[in-house]
Parts: sequence; C-alpha cells; structure tokens
Amino acid sequence: MLDDSADPISSFLKNDNLQLFKKSNQYPLIIKFSAKWCAPCRQLQEEINKLLKENKDLLFLEIDIEKHSSLAQKLNIMSIPTTFLFFQGKIIKGPQIGRMDLSQLKKFISI
Repeated sequence: MLDDSADPISSFLKNDNLQLFKKSNQYPLIIKFSAKWCAPCRQLQEEINKLLKENKDLLFLEIDIEKHSSLAQKLNIMSIPTTFLFFQGKIIKGPQIGRMDLSQLKKFISI
C-alpha cells in the first residue's frame, strides 16, 4: 500500500485505466479534476478540447471529484478545476488550480 500513498494518481490509473496509464509512458496526459456543476470546469474543458484537436499526441482524463472523492482527498484537492500533467509514470506539473486559456494550457503542457 505504500505505492498508493506515494503516488495516488499512478495507483488510480493502474486500477481504473491501465491502458491509459501505459499510453502515458509515450504521451503526456492532462488530468483534470472537476464536477458536473462546476462552470469554470466546463470553461476549461472548452479550451482543453481545442488543445486536443491541435495536438494528437496528448492524452486527457477528467476525474469527477464526487465519484472519486477519496482520490481527491489523497491529493488535497480543495478547489476545482485542478489540473495535473502526468507523463512516464509520474506527475510532472501541477496542481494547477483554476481556469486556463489556450495559451496558458500550451505553456502548461510544454515539457
């Protein structure tokens, strides 16, 4: 269980979406924590969709904090949207709290 507390996102991906975890060894994965009722989350999603159309070598996962509250607690997520960049088995950027426009997102994903 040490792995779970050391890196809850890796553990979550291995348990819930192993294929995405494996793909994230080759391509960066944007992980956005949000909720259906969150207007800033929806606004950020519009910008992420634009980014995904421009960049085919980018992965995306949205995690609903209400469905996965224990994961959100382990990561101390207190505000949404909260975004991480995950690559090659670890978080390489984040948490980024709040909305980002397209130019901010491009900067966020630059490795």
